[in-house]
Amino acid sequence: MYYKFKKGKQRALLERAIEKAGSERKLVAKTKIPKGSIYGLKHEKKNLSEKYALALCKFLNIQTNKIGYDEILPSNWGQIKGGKNLIRKKKDDGTFSQTVERLRQVSSKRMKQWHKEMKDMKSTSLLKERLIFLILLLVMLSLKSRNGNILIQKKLIT
Repeated sequence: MYYKFKKGKQRALLERAIEKAGSERKLVAKTKIPKGSIYGLKHEKKNLSEKYALALCKFLNIQTNKIGYDEILPSNWGQIKGGKNLIRKKKDDGTFSQTVERLRQVSSKRMKQWHKEMKDMKSTSLLKERLIFLILLLVMLSLKSRNGNILIQKKLIT
């Protein structure tokens, strides 16, 4: 989950934390947030992640719902945005339909291979199950005599 702020609010939050710590380096030491991330957050190049928000709120002794965020984004929002941008780019280039067709073919080939493997596995496991069943049946139907000979109590019908 990520917190999105209106312009200037995230910077104000980070500057407040830096001011309380004394410097960016001291803030890094106290919150365990990397210096590059603090720079990106301060200059509003990144949205504030939940992990960093909790660290900053703990350091500033405030609750996370009081930091003044504008919107909460899901943890995969970057992947969603990237996917939408990629589709737009592919459509602009004219390669979208070719890419979709190639993906269909690859997916079809992979699914056929998967079904074949499952069918083979099923027949192999079914054979193993039958073999185990027959062995158990033979054990149940047989008795050992005192001299070690196997005496069959009942005949197997096949």
